[in-house]
Order: sequence, then structure tokens, then C-alpha cells
Amino acid sequence: MITLHHVHFRFNVITSFVLFISFFLASCGGGGGDSAATTTTAATATTYTVTYDGNGSTGGSVPTDATAYEAGTTVTILGDTGSLVKAGYSFTGWNTLSNGTGTTYVQSQTFLMGSANVTLYAQWAAAPTMISLGHKLDANTVALWRFDESAVYANAVDETGNYPLTQFGRPEIYTGRIGTSRLLNGSSRYFQRVGDAILGDIFNNDWTYEAWINLDPAFSAQGELLIYNGPNFSAINADTILAEVGVLVNKKIYWHQWQNTGGYTEIASSTVLQTGRFYHIAVSRTGQGINLFTYRIYINGVLDTVTTDVAGLDYIVDGDTHTLGLGCVISGLGSAGNVLKGRVDDTRISKITRSAAEVLESYQQRGPLFTNNSDGTTIDNRTGLVWITSPDSATRTWSMSDYDSKALDFAGNADWRLPDINELQGVIKDWTGASPYAWLASQGFNNVQGNFYWSITTNATFSNNAETVHMGDGAGYLGLKSASYLMWPVRSGRQGPLFIDNGNGTQIDTRSGLMWIKAPSGTTKTWQTAMDDCATFTFAGHADWRLPTITELSAILQDWTGASPVAWLATQGFSNVQTSFYWTSTVSLTPTRADTMHMGDGWGYENTKTDSCYVWLVRQ
Repeated sequence: MITLHHVHFRFNVITSFVLFISFFLASCGGGGGDSAATTTTAATATTYTVTYDGNGSTGGSVPTDATAYEAGTTVTILGDTGSLVKAGYSFTGWNTLSNGTGTTYVQSQTFLMGSANVTLYAQWAAAPTMISLGHKLDANTVALWRFDESAVYANAVDETGNYPLTQFGRPEIYTGRIGTSRLLNGSSRYFQRVGDAILGDIFNNDWTYEAWINLDPAFSAQGELLIYNGPNFSAINADTILAEVGVLVNKKIYWHQWQNTGGYTEIASSTVLQTGRFYHIAVSRTGQGINLFTYRIYINGVLDTVTTDVAGLDYIVDGDTHTLGLGCVISGLGSAGNVLKGRVDDTRISKITRSAAEVLESYQQRGPLFTNNSDGTTIDNRTGLVWITSPDSATRTWSMSDYDSKALDFAGNADWRLPDINELQGVIKDWTGASPYAWLASQGFNNVQGNFYWSITTNATFSNNAETVHMGDGAGYLGLKSASYLMWPVRSGRQGPLFIDNGNGTQIDTRSGLMWIKAPSGTTKTWQTAMDDCATFTFAGHADWRLPTITELSAILQDWTGASPVAWLATQGFSNVQTSFYWTSTVSLTPTRADTMHMGDGWGYENTKTDSCYVWLVRQ
């Protein structure tokens, strides 16, 4: 049995019972014409209470509901107004039983009062183990610069203690991908230091460079990221360069392998970087034997380019008099060219070839999901979209929201608009806790209401309706365009490919970092069978495949255009995607049903778990 789910139709049928109790006046007639007194008595209705219990909380206070409810009246669930705390746990909502096996409620949900008092118990989930952000400092780390200095005149501290960098031109301090970053200006601001025999030995052999970088919107010329070269560099002494990584004018990452002939091999990434957005870059070199090397380029944890049999120097170059440059080509200590125009953050040099798993781990320890731009806007680092940090609380019709968003001139930009439904759902795709709007507040946003927000997406079937997202429960709903809901403007888009083909039957979604099978199976299964089969499924060398959540499966289609998602996915390199229902791991409010998505119309539905639907597996 299939139920429309894309917009989660949910209607509360509120039944009000009004109890009329009539008392009849009685009179008694007696001899002599005497009459008895007439008495009127009003019955008092029975009322019930709602009590909130902290259920093991160690701090904060529970909300208080002072309302006396008659049977059949509506109760609205309160939120965590007193900031409840339980050490090692996060508040997730309320339940009618302390062990969580009763009925679960979140803020703003409603229920009808019965004929007994109700106690709602706080529910707690174990807080996730926090990982240390940034690159790890381990035995194979040669240098690690966090760029978390507090003054522009400060040199860059190396956490190994061995190779602090001297700043030139006082690179400015800006918000980084992890902590703070330093801004290089394309001409006079960069970092250098003298080398030694240890660095010389490392760059003659295997090494890995990793860094977070953010190209300035005005980036227009080739810029260096890393170089290690000698004091006598020239066209006839080009062999003195032992390592070189940079960004070409076309915004592709490149490396140079110099030869003793004075020539060099240059290979660039297939990915084109977008300006104004942080990327994790990794370049590694591995020796194959005498005079041959393998180079790899990774972008955001994903292998972009691998090149083998690269000819290098056929002799060892003494590197003890070389100079290390970050963000520049060195023509002498304190003199530089090809200075990068952009931010550098959290940079590590290793004396080994880091494995693909290690590079991915470095990318995943990537710091905050959002960066406050200090101008009333916040960038979503997962998508590059820019959101207003504190959207207004005025409600508008759909057409007026569309008009007002496009007419907005804010933070120096006039290209604001309403988000589409996938963008609006995408901004909360990682939410945890009691509600999306509470989670957004923890991410630095203000004034996001637990209510409906418009998207620009008109419903495909009901053209007088547009799709909305409720920030109280994260679900999608249909809204009549004539109704008044909230708006949250967004701006900017993406550049570069949406998907990267790994050459092994999988593709990476560059927007989310998720890995998808290029040609999913054409076999249908029940939901439970699909879930169980994941445990034994191995593909492309990985055994951690799983069903996607409804948010993840929806997000892969967030940029689709044209006749159907299936047709669009074919243009993105996928095949064998069926025009039918696909399972997700998300269980519906009714436990016997699970969320699905139809790849013919892009809508979400609910299917009974015993239905047979297609399966498209994903992994991180």
C-alpha cells in the first residue's frame, strides 16, 4: 500500500466534547399554599494536568504547563524552555513513558486530553563522541600549521615545534574552516622559512601535502600552495625544485615534477574549485623505483586524479639549503612570486604517502557545518549556499515571499531568492535533538521559527500549492500559495561537477561527500530484506553499504531538471535507475511503513514494509 509522503500530509482532527448538564428546578406544593425554596446547583467539570519530568536530568528545569484541561481538549507540547541538561546526553523530546516505549512528542505537536493526568518524560540520547578537528599530529607528521594565531604579525606555529613559518606582509586573520585562517593577498602576504637536511630528505622521497584552502572571489592568477626549492633556481637549474603544488588560473589543483633536464611534468585536477568556499586538498607522491613516481590529487577526501610512471630526478638533491614556501614561489627569502590570493588553513606535511582512508579521515574532521560571515549572513559549508543568519518573522503569501526575496538588498548582495525544496531541506539535513529550529540555533542562526517556511518549488500535481518545510519537525508539507507562511532567503550556487566518477562502479556526490553505486540493482525487495542484505553486501572494495535516509535520497536530486529524475541522473553518469519506488532506511510515523522516493517524479511516499521496491545503496 502506497501513501503520498513527499509533503507529509498530516491533519489533526480535533474533536471537542461539550458536556451539558441540566438541573431541573423542583418545587413542592403543600397545604396552606406554602411553597418550597427553589435551588440551582452548577456542576464543576473534571479537569486534568500535564506534568513534565526531567527523567534523570542533572541541570536546567522542566517546563511548566499550568493549564487545567478538560477531557477532549487540545494539549500543545512545550519545548525545552529550561535548558535541561544530563551529563553525556542530548535532549531529544518527550515520551509518555520514562523508558521511551510510549508515545513520543516534540515541541508544538498536539494531542487530545483523555480522562487522566499525563506525565511527559524527557528523552535523552547519548551525546556523540567528539573528534578532534583538523589534521592529526602523529609520528609521520613533519609539520602541522593550524594558522590559529591571534595577531597578523604573528608567525605560523608548527605543532611539531620544528618548522614555524615566517610571515611576510602580515597576512590577515579570517574565519577558517577549522579555527582561524590567514589571508594571502596575491602579491605581498605569504609564508616562508629556511629548509634543512631533514626536509630535503623527505621531499626527495615519499610525501603528502594536505590543506584547507579558500580561493578569494577575485582570484585570477596562478598561485602556489607549497614549494621547496633551492637558492639557485633558474631555467638551467630547475632541478633544485623538489616539491611544487599550486592552483592554476582555471582554478584546478596542479603539481609539478621537475627533471634534471630542466623540464617538468604538470598534471591538474579534473575538479574546478569554486571561489569563496573551503576545500580540502591533498597531493601525495610515491616512489615506484628508480626515477619513477606516482602522484595523487584528492579533493574533499575523494581521489580526483592518479598519475603513474612520472619521471623525476635520477639523483638526490641536497636540500639543506633549500627554502620552504607556503602560498608563494620563492626567489629568495623574503622575496616571492605567484602568491596565492585566498585563505590557507590547517596544513600538514607528512613523510609518507597518506592512504585514501587517511585523506578521507582528514577531510571528515572538517569543523563546523556553517561559517558566520559577520555581515548578517551564514554560509553552509556543505553546499556553499549563503543564508540570512536571522530571517524575519513576518508571514507572507507564496507570491509575496518570492517577490520580497528577489527585491532584497542585504549584506551587499541583491541576488537573494526563495530556496527550492531540496535546498530548504538540505540546510537541516544534519539536524539532531528536539527540533530543526533548536538545532539551527545551536549552529549560530537566530529567529528561525518552529513553523512553515516557503520554498520556490511549485507542487507538480497541484499547481496552486507550493512545497514547504516545517522547522518544528523537519517534515515537508503542501501549502496553498494564498496562505501566509515564513520566508528564508538564500543566495549563490555551485560550480564544478556535482558527481565524480571513481572508475570503480561508484560516484561521489560532491555536495554531500556520499558515495553512490553508479548502476543500482534492478531487483525489488521488501524493506526488511533490503535492510538485512546490506550486512553482507560488498562492492568496490567496501562492505559498509546501507540504505540511504529519506533526506539523503532526496538530496541527490536537489539539482535535477528536465523531464524526470531518472533522465537527469542519466546525464550525471548514473544508469539503471528505475522509474519507480526506492526504499530508504527512514521509518514512517506508522512503524509498519517506511519512506520511499519515486524516481519518476521526485516525490517522497510511504510504503508498507512488505511492499517490493527498488534498492539504491550508499556509503560515507
